[in-house]
Amino acid sequence: ATAEKIRGRMRQCRTLLYLHSANATKSKWCPWELGYFDAFTHPSRRVFIFPVTAADRSYTSQEYLNLYDTVDMASIGVATRRRDDIRVKGADSSFRAWSVAA
Repeated sequence: ATAEKIRGRMRQCRTLLYLHSANATKSKWCPWELGYFDAFTHPSRRVFIFPVTAADRSYTSQEYLNLYDTVDMASIGVATRRRDDIRVKGADSSFRAWSVAA
């Protein structure tokens, strides 16, 4: 029942912002949700990885997360102050432009 509810909600979404933390790697649900959404939106891959780490730690991703664009953490402060787009490493456009166009 839970998986079907999550699946139904994900079908209503155009974009997945995957918050990746140390606990996400231990989760039974997070990798499943990521895989489901990737398959559901394939081939457009409407998935962004948002690394959540302590300020004194660097971000190291799981190998499979390298399939997706990563939100550039350095742009968040600028985006908040200027109400500008959040830039994405490895993408040709910003998160806002990409998610609106989808």
